[in-house]
Amino acid sequence: MQFPLDRENKIHRILVNLDESHNKSILKRVSLISKDNSKVNSDEITHTNVVHINEEDLNVILQTRSNGRIKLTKTDFISCFRINERNANGYSRSGRIFLAGDSAHCHSPAGGQGMNTGMQDVFNLVWKLSSVLNCKSPASICETYTIERSPVADTAISFSNNLTKLSTSSFQSKIVRSLLPTLLKFSIPQKHARHAVMGIKFKYYSDLIYTHSSKYPEFNVCCGERVPDGVLQISRTGEDTTLYKNLRGSFFHSVVWFTGEMESMNDLSSGVEKLNKSFAGVDGINILVIMSENTNKKFVNQLDATFESFGHVFLNHQPEISSDLKSAYNVYGVKKHGTLMLIRPDLIVGATLKYQ
Repeated sequence: MQFPLDRENKIHRILVNLDESHNKSILKRVSLISKDNSKVNSDEITHTNVVHINEEDLNVILQTRSNGRIKLTKTDFISCFRINERNANGYSRSGRIFLAGDSAHCHSPAGGQGMNTGMQDVFNLVWKLSSVLNCKSPASICETYTIERSPVADTAISFSNNLTKLSTSSFQSKIVRSLLPTLLKFSIPQKHARHAVMGIKFKYYSDLIYTHSSKYPEFNVCCGERVPDGVLQISRTGEDTTLYKNLRGSFFHSVVWFTGEMESMNDLSSGVEKLNKSFAGVDGINILVIMSENTNKKFVNQLDATFESFGHVFLNHQPEISSDLKSAYNVYGVKKHGTLMLIRPDLIVGATLKYQ
């Protein structure tokens, strides 16, 4: 398995599987050293008894397995290690100690899953702890931490394990590897691969996810999924912004109202009145109203004045063709009907409601 660190200077990190049964004949030609400094025979290899292999012998293995395509010219560091795959039974201990990152789960380094998975553990936990410490939620809310994050860790372990096998084993894996460069030239495989490596394509199931939310075919986001980003325009200034920029960096829940194609000021006024009645003055709620770019300017100005004290008003905005992001309405599939969406502080959709 080869990880490029500096392509220009041909510097790579290389992982070599010393426990491949179909390569035992190669290992008979090299010197594997055990903990007691004795030589280990190829048929005696275990996960724990090999601690060192020298550069010359490592080159023999690499050139044989790569059909001469890979040759070491210099090594900065050689180490033998065992790939551990574990997921803790629970991520909380005695109600006051919580596990996150490598203390909760470990797996192969393939795919670079460790850092993102660990950070997302903490994103999931900290807002719940804050809510409990500030007496806004019962301590039982922290029980959802394990419920939501443990399945994600299982997926990361399985994904990294499959990548390790794909990179180091079998004739079938070689066929798949030869096809990957061609597949990854297309946008859909690229998107799935990117999301898999980033560890953001998951869905939570817990009591904090309102699974009975109104779901209708054109809305592209499901409850329990991570919020996708989209391009907006600040209604007062006309400046471009994104949904993420107005959600990140806070412990606030966000209520996002996509107004859709509202046909009259009465419709907008009714929606504002409902939001005002439900959320105005509620601590820890961030309200964002996202209007269609076709909304009457007069309506936009009136809504700006109404929301000045407790919310933010944006217009859907079509980005430049070269932009990697799409407009918010395009990303979420907002059509004529308005939509209310509750977003948790960790950027997870808690509920979606069709605005009537």
